[in-house]
Amino acid sequence: MMYYFGVEADQALPDVTRNVEFPDGKYVVIEGSANELTGAMFGQVLNEVSDYAYVGGPNAVVVTEQGADQVSGKMIVPVVAK
Repeated sequence: MMYYFGVEADQALPDVTRNVEFPDGKYVVIEGSANELTGAMFGQVLNEVSDYAYVGGPNAVVVTEQGADQVSGKMIVPVVAK
């Protein structure tokens, strides 16, 4: 698994070794235990969304809270209207 550090920027970052652009548009966002988000998103949530589809592209898990026993986060996946 590869991990990246994310930055929301209004302009290009000149010294970035790899720039992953997230498209403008609609996203499905879920919150929960960070180690369960990918399975929940791709195994359940996207199957239940009937008006939109994931067609590939960048997705991300963002850590929002980290405690001694739990890491919480959000998963962000771009979708397009069917």
